[in-house]
Formats: sequence, C-alpha cells, structure tokens
Amino acid sequence: MEILILGILLVALMVYVSTRIKRTAAEAFEPEMIDEADFKLSKPAGLLHPLRDDSEFAFEAYSQEYGDGNLRNIRRMQAELRIHTDAKFKTVCAEAKKEADQILSEEKLKDAPVDQRICLIESEKTVDGITTRDYRKIVESLRQKKIYDLKVSVLDTHLRENAGKAAEMIETFTVKSEQ
Repeated sequence: MEILILGILLVALMVYVSTRIKRTAAEAFEPEMIDEADFKLSKPAGLLHPLRDDSEFAFEAYSQEYGDGNLRNIRRMQAELRIHTDAKFKTVCAEAKKEADQILSEEKLKDAPVDQRICLIESEKTVDGITTRDYRKIVESLRQKKIYDLKVSVLDTHLRENAGKAAEMIETFTVKSEQ
C-alpha cells in the first residue's frame, strides 16, 4: 500500500514538473522586447533568443520551425546582430552587399538621429540551392564609435509567413544615443 502511495506521488510530481517545463519552453517563443545597454529591438512570437555567454553575436534569435523537405535542417528564420568596433560604415555596408546575389533595395535613412547613420538593405542569396531573403539594418553610432549590423534571414519558401516578423525586427531595432 505504501509503495502504491509513493508511486502515485512520484507520478503526480513528474506530471507537475513536465507541465512546468512545457509552459516555460512555450514562453520562450513569445514576443519579447530585448532591451540591452546600447540597443533594443522587438523579438516577434515564434522566435527563440538563446542566452549564451560564448556567442559571437550581441543578439541572436531563430525560429522554432525548420524548412520543409531538403530544408528540414535549416531554420525558417534567424537573426544575428554583430557589433563592429574597428570598421568603417561604408565598408560594412559594402560587405553586406557583397554577400548578396541580388540587391532588392538599399536606402540610407535621411531621418536618422543626429549621431547616427543608418543603411537598410534587402537582398537575396542562394547557397547550395537554398535561397534566403536577407534584411539588414546597419547603424553607425558616432558617439559610441561602433557599427551595429542586424541581419534577419528568411527562407524564401517561408517568406510569406515570416516577412512581417523580419520587418518588425528591422523597424524596432534602435541603437541608443545616450548611455
């Protein structure tokens, strides 16, 4: 009888822990405002922002879903933010364009904050038969003497459902002027 009671308690504890884990995992894919010391942006629903100390990126996020068929090992969407301290704005913009097969649009924002220069680039790239649409927002902060390069890549086969999320990240990404 005592073994039966202990077994029931153990099963109940396992169900409780499993439910908590599932709830926490689901919350990780909810929309979130990322507010760091020198930048902020909105992470849309369906993306995970892993907290890693050893990452080469100042920010990264990726979709929960993968591509279909032969793309089943590639995330449908991913975002990466690199911060350059020893680079020129024109060089970073030129390198971003050089990575692309085709530039779909490029715009230097005229209404950028006084101490910043901003370049928006939308491009397409095909590597090993896999086409992605890349959205970039490159921000030079003259005050911080840094260049922030946010790149959001979306598998071309899933562009329709993810283009809005990519646009949201690009639009909400801002580099703070005051520290």
